[in-house]
Amino acid sequence: MGLFDLFNENKSSSERIALAIENDALNAEVRYLGGEIKELQEDFLKISDAFDNVGWSPMPDAEAAEIPLSTVKKVAKIARSTYTMNPFVKRGVNARIQYIWGKGINFDGVDDIRDRMDEARRKIFSPQAFEEFERVLATDGNAFTALPIGDKQDTNSVFRIGLDDITNAVSNPLDREDVWFYKREYTIIKTNSQTGEVTNDDVIKYYVSLPHYQKLEKEGKPLPRRFNGVGIEQNYIIQHTCVNKQIGWRWGVPDIMPVIFWAKAYKEYLEDNALLVKAYSRLAWQYKGSSGQSGIAAASVMRPPSRDPQTGELSDIGGTAMNSMGGGELTPMPATGSSVDFSKGSPLASAIAAGLEVSLVVVTSDPSAGNRATAETLDLPTLKAMESRQQIHTERFLELFKFWGLEITPPKGSTNGTTGNKSGSADVAKNLKAAGRARDIQESEAGTPPESEYAVVTWPQIQTDTTLDRIKAIGTAVELGVLYKQEARKEILDVTNIPPYRPWYELPTIEDDPAAAEQQRVDAENEDKAFQREQTAAKVVASQGVSGGTSASGGSTPSNSARANRDTNKNNS
Repeated sequence: MGLFDLFNENKSSSERIALAIENDALNAEVRYLGGEIKELQEDFLKISDAFDNVGWSPMPDAEAAEIPLSTVKKVAKIARSTYTMNPFVKRGVNARIQYIWGKGINFDGVDDIRDRMDEARRKIFSPQAFEEFERVLATDGNAFTALPIGDKQDTNSVFRIGLDDITNAVSNPLDREDVWFYKREYTIIKTNSQTGEVTNDDVIKYYVSLPHYQKLEKEGKPLPRRFNGVGIEQNYIIQHTCVNKQIGWRWGVPDIMPVIFWAKAYKEYLEDNALLVKAYSRLAWQYKGSSGQSGIAAASVMRPPSRDPQTGELSDIGGTAMNSMGGGELTPMPATGSSVDFSKGSPLASAIAAGLEVSLVVVTSDPSAGNRATAETLDLPTLKAMESRQQIHTERFLELFKFWGLEITPPKGSTNGTTGNKSGSADVAKNLKAAGRARDIQESEAGTPPESEYAVVTWPQIQTDTTLDRIKAIGTAVELGVLYKQEARKEILDVTNIPPYRPWYELPTIEDDPAAAEQQRVDAENEDKAFQREQTAAKVVASQGVSGGTSASGGSTPSNSARANRDTNKNNS
């Protein structure tokens, strides 16, 4: 007889049936939880094995085809902690942020959406937003931005969605990368203003992706209301930006993912060396006594350490090691121990630098790891990696501008980005703009800036020459006729970081500099006086027809009647 049957002896039949049903339900719940725990353990083991095998053996087929979203989330949690706590990873990520965003970004042709940009500045267009967006790509590999659609743009604002809220995605059956819907599960926390009571409401919704929404809008189709029994958000769509993804993947992976284990190894290496240094620091001097002093040496070693007279704590620094062999020699111990060398861990630090695509000097903040040129310049692979990331952001902004109604492509009928009409300064300026010129050109002699025909996103150079070399290069380009003076003025203002006194397209004139104007007036006067002196001097020079002539009697100025005067003199004589 079982224990359950023993307790049921004094129960009625109906009560025994109810208890039996409850017992069966509990057993079923236990079995379910047991299966969940087993599945979770297998999942962790699979992930651990996959990470341990990366770089040495192929990943499992499921992870190789696409890293699951659950795995991406787990890696993201580790990556966030690694960035927060590990100074070397934090240094490398922040260096990437400064390389990419340190000089800002330029938007042209966006005057029609300035109001929307101002409303979304805190979440998208501010320097802090740039930094936060780049950091979330480093730690999560995926960034989600909720954009209000249609007439909701006037009342709703842009907001960002964390990776933890996204639980699934629905893709095009023929193209796994073409995501149609993102499933979001989140909690709304409400606080009663009267009682202070806090309530949590769990919400599950599908959000339409931005490309799929644009496709539906182009086909004239409205947003569906529900999908698989779950409501579809009607006021917002999602712009998804991901990095480090491969063909067939829907999710990106963090920039920090390749360096997690190397950062852990380098951390443990430094910790082990620090413990060795601390252990060696207990031995300040070594005394080598004679063989007859072995008892004294043993007693000295076994003696407990002294206590600090003020705090009462044991003194574990500056002990003495006694050696029974030797002739009573007292020698100091090495300052850092006999075999501790922190620099031997540089290959581990190099793995962190390689994973983040920055130099070892940047990660360790130690210029001794390279020469001065290495510390102050970017190598070509690093420079190209940062420029590649900038192009991802460029596409993100252009996609957003197109959603807001701006033109982002050259006009139809253009050849290589330029139209066939090349007559007139205004047409030339527009043609150059259509070719993707980064800066506006003065459209006419009136001094007004041209109107951009479509949105343009440009980036300042990540790495530039010295200010003097840069100005010389710009001046040479102006002399060669490949740059307009307005372009040169704008570039020099940017290089020297001088706020313009007047708009960049207005060139300084002589009236803007009184000293130069006065000097010009003086030079003009001096030039007139010099010309007058030349004219005066020319009057006393023999002109054509009197060269070699002899001055007439009674005068010193030659004349055309010189020959007649000579004849008169002869006759008088």
